[in-house]
Amino acid sequence: MSVVLHALLNISLSVLIILIDKWIYTYYGFPNITLTCLHLLVSTVCVSVCERVDIFHRKSLPITDVFTLAVMFCAVVVFTNVSLQTNTVTTYLVFKLALSPAVVFIEALWCRHKFSNDVLLTLVSDV
Repeated sequence: MSVVLHALLNISLSVLIILIDKWIYTYYGFPNITLTCLHLLVSTVCVSVCERVDIFHRKSLPITDVFTLAVMFCAVVVFTNVSLQTNTVTTYLVFKLALSPAVVFIEALWCRHKFSNDVLLTLVSDV
């Protein structure tokens, strides 16, 4: 029951944030990059708080291992926010849902990564 409640809370808050962002873009003309930076700042603060209260622990990795991941993450955030700024919320959500299967497809094709059936089944909820 706890997992279901947390999943519903996550979905509800995510949709609420998206609707608020779209409202800010539409009625205030807030710059995309500024809103993106604010989101990343709030995310950093929240992650730091979670780490301090022992929800999870930081792991140390070489910068070369995470650099590409960090650049891709930033690109995804920027481009999805541009999508939200220029498209409807529905179109944005469709793109957002298509992101995970697209990443798996690209990683399987480009990196020759093999995914387990369990991982592939998690994508069914995204489609």
